[in-house]
Amino acid sequence: MDYNELEPKIVFQYFKEISNIPHGSGNTEEISKYLMNFAKEHNLKAIYDSGRNIIIFKDGTKGFENSGPIILQGHMDMVCDKVPDCTIDMSKEGLTLCTDGEYLWADGTTLGGDDGIAVAYILAILASDDIPHPPIEAVITRDEEIGLLGAAELETSYLKGKRLINIDSEDEGIFTAGCAGAMIYTANIPIEFENSDNNTLRIEISGLNGGHSGIDIGKQRENAIKLLGKILYELSQDCKFSVCDINGGVRENVIPKQAYAVICIEDTSKLKDIVKNIKSELINTEKDLKITFSETEISKKLSKQSTEKIITFLTNTKSTALKFNNKNEVLTSLNLGVVSLADNTFRASFMIRSNLKNEKEQQSDILDELVLSLGGSFEHSASYPAWEYAENSKLRETMTAVFERLYDRTPKIETIHAGLECGIIADKINNLDAVSIGPNILEIHTPNEKLDIASTKRTWKFLIEILKELK
Repeated sequence: MDYNELEPKIVFQYFKEISNIPHGSGNTEEISKYLMNFAKEHNLKAIYDSGRNIIIFKDGTKGFENSGPIILQGHMDMVCDKVPDCTIDMSKEGLTLCTDGEYLWADGTTLGGDDGIAVAYILAILASDDIPHPPIEAVITRDEEIGLLGAAELETSYLKGKRLINIDSEDEGIFTAGCAGAMIYTANIPIEFENSDNNTLRIEISGLNGGHSGIDIGKQRENAIKLLGKILYELSQDCKFSVCDINGGVRENVIPKQAYAVICIEDTSKLKDIVKNIKSELINTEKDLKITFSETEISKKLSKQSTEKIITFLTNTKSTALKFNNKNEVLTSLNLGVVSLADNTFRASFMIRSNLKNEKEQQSDILDELVLSLGGSFEHSASYPAWEYAENSKLRETMTAVFERLYDRTPKIETIHAGLECGIIADKINNLDAVSIGPNILEIHTPNEKLDIASTKRTWKFLIEILKELK
């Protein structure tokens, strides 16, 4: 099916324009310019605030002039990930969109449906002249995926709205009404190198399922870094070797699918036995797992003590769901998302999440103790509060009534174990009434990400009908 035949045409038109612009987290300058130019072309007031967020205003249509404003909100950045053989430079090049009429995906890369579809919906509404709506305050934040940084710096003094529809959920028919708080935790552990003239071996793990560190953390998916740590630990029980390099993961909020270590070792027979056993254990849950060996040359290796530090750290840190409620929903989790060696430092970054008050700090304290015992230091960043569920929500009631009228069924109301900007914005705007919605998006934050086209169309219709009701 041709992309230009997808409906609603105006939504997919803007999604394609967005996809042609590199807009990974930390690389949002070009997409910001695009959004400001859009506002100028449509004679709409726009603000580029001090937090590098975009706010676009549109007056209410006839009959809605005196209605309370509605805030439509999404984020402009996406998680950039790709398959190993993909040659696209996502920092400089756009995406290659593909469709079969049922789903939309990007060839070899993440799609950025999270949250490009929100931006496309919002632009389509702002560009229209035939959709009844109250005054709109469109808030498009930057760098949501790396700690909700834009929302944290959003200048809400520009906003008058007390109702907010966040379009950053991935399950149609589910209204999100609360989310976890989180923080990024980074450990820095000093290491020492020494010269080496022995052969070195690169151990590489790939092909794991990966996924979102909040949404998927309770699904017991393997973490490539932790799996690498298991291999090194088991190997250390019987063999002498030194770590020369180690690297894995792409983001704190992504369960790592790939990791590698370079080690200096003479006898590899034990290593091969360990890998064989691990593959056997995971044959049913990680069917595409690959663990490969290749000879390489590195002139330096870590000292015995530094090698032991890394193995101790990887063995004694957790990366999993830690606490559940009586519905078996995840309440607290820890994801070891990235590790690397640089400047005589072993660096490891986690995403700590919790729907419970003070749990982030408790998990941080546990990591502090381990890091300090290894002579390291730590940093806490991008911390944000949980969005607590409100028993009474007029906006949620209105949206539920519209949904039931359109689809003859009741939407599910839930809280999630992931970060949404609603929590931060609600912390800035007193008595904010917020709900998060979105179309079906599969396997976000992975190169297998797919946007459900029929769901996108239904959600567009639903959004338009909601706006008609918000007088």
